[in-house]
Amino acid sequence: MNDNCKECSKRMRDYRIIQAKKQKRQFIFMMTILILTLGYLVWQVNSTMNELKSEIMYKPVITEIIANPTQIIKEEYKDSVQDDMSLYTYNEMELPLKTNGEFKTYMDYRTITNKSSKQWYLQQLATTNEEGFRVFNGKYLIAVGTYYANEIGKELKITLEDGTSFLAIVGDIKNNMHTDQSNRYIEKNGNIIEFIVDTDKLNSKTKKLGDVSNLGFEGKIIMIEEVINNGKVINSN
Repeated sequence: MNDNCKECSKRMRDYRIIQAKKQKRQFIFMMTILILTLGYLVWQVNSTMNELKSEIMYKPVITEIIANPTQIIKEEYKDSVQDDMSLYTYNEMELPLKTNGEFKTYMDYRTITNKSSKQWYLQQLATTNEEGFRVFNGKYLIAVGTYYANEIGKELKITLEDGTSFLAIVGDIKNNMHTDQSNRYIEKNGNIIEFIVDTDKLNSKTKKLGDVSNLGFEGKIIMIEEVINNGKVINSN
C-alpha cells in the first residue's frame, strides 16, 4: 500500500513538472507573438508618418507664404508667379452659386482623434501661430468638401474679393452628409472653407462670432484653385 502511494506521488510530481514546462513554453510563445505584433505596429506607425511627411513636403517651395493675415499675398503677386509655367500653375475650381463663402468657420485640431488617420499625422507636423491658426510649411490648414479635395495634403490657393490670396493645405475633409449635393459647402451657414485652429489661442471676439473673418479674411471667396506642380496635380482627386 505504501509502495502504491509512493508511486502515485511520483507520477503526480512528474505530471506537475510536465505541466509546468508546458505552461512555460506556452508563455514564451505568447510573449514572442506579442513582441512581434508590437514591433510590427510600431514599424507601421513610423512608416505611415514618414510617408505622409514625404508626401506633403516633396514639393519645391517657390516663395514661402508666411501664415499671418497681415502678410497674405495679393492678387498681383499671383500673376507674377503664374507666369513661370515650368514651376507650377493653378487649376481653377468651380464655386457654388448659392453661397459666397463669406462666413468662414473653424474647428479645433483636437477634434481629430483617430491616430491612424492622415489628418492626425498632419497635425503632429503642424504648429499653431500667434492668432491660433494651425499651419504647416507656412500654409493654413483647412477643411473642405469632397468636391475640392478627397485627399489630405492637397494644396489650394484661395482668393478673396479684395484681391487677397493665401495658400492652404487640406487637413480634414467634410462628410458628404454635412454638405450640399455638389459637396462644396455647408447649406445651413454657406461655409465653403473651415480653418483648423487651436481654440485656446483664438481671441474672444472670434469665438463669439464663430467666424475667423475678423482675423484678416474678410469678404467673399471669388476663386479657389488647386496647385499643380510641374504639370502634376499635388494630391489630386
